[in-house]
Order: sequence, then structure tokens, then C-alpha cells
Amino acid sequence: MNIKKILLPVDGSENSKRAAQAAADLAKVHNAEVDVVHCYTRLPVGEDKPEDIVAMYRDYFKSQGTKHTELVYDGTPGEIIPEHAKQKGIDLIIIGSRGSTQLAGLFLGSVTTRVLHTAPCPVLVIR
Repeated sequence: MNIKKILLPVDGSENSKRAAQAAADLAKVHNAEVDVVHCYTRLPVGEDKPEDIVAMYRDYFKSQGTKHTELVYDGTPGEIIPEHAKQKGIDLIIIGSRGSTQLAGLFLGSVTTRVLHTAPCPVLVIR
């Protein structure tokens, strides 16, 4: 498998942080670039701003020497992630099995499930 572009959806959860480690590792092996993407629809009181969430990953990727791009979208992650992958020619999506809310699904979060069913490329789920 030729991997040059990796899409990493992030939300600040522990699973998302583990997915970032996997993305950095694979990016090193394949000399790939990582698109770090955060999606939001609204900000509940007390939640981090979208830029703050993406910034959490900035230092990590810099410390790993991983070439990456940071993007923030206003919209539904389950729709935006597959569309970004299609538009940008992503070779692999690496996503956490569940995000920061524990309400969605017992085994896989609703966003992860949606991405698995609609992504135009392989998806690696990290837990």
C-alpha cells in the first residue's frame, strides 16, 4: 500500500491521541503527510475552542518531525471527514474508535461508524 496522505480526525480524546501516535509512526515509515482535522458544529459551554484542540497535536507532530497540515471545519464530522478524504486524495484515514463523548455507541462511536461506511479509502481504527 502506497501511503502519502493520511487523514487524522482529532477531538482531544485519549483514543484520538493514540490515533495521532499511529499516524506519526506510519507517516515516518511511508514519508507521508498528515492532515490533522477537527470538526465541530457548536461549542458547548466549557469546551475547548476548535483551534485549541488542533493545537494540542501541533507540538507532538513537530517533535516527531511529521509534516502535517491543521484544518478546522464547521460541520458534522461524519460528513466532513469522508468528503475531505475524497477531495484531498487521502490514502488512509486513522481515527479513534470513540471520541470525547461516551454517549455514542458502546464499541464504536457514531462518527467512526459513519466514516467506516462512507470513506473513499481504507480506515484504520485505533482504540
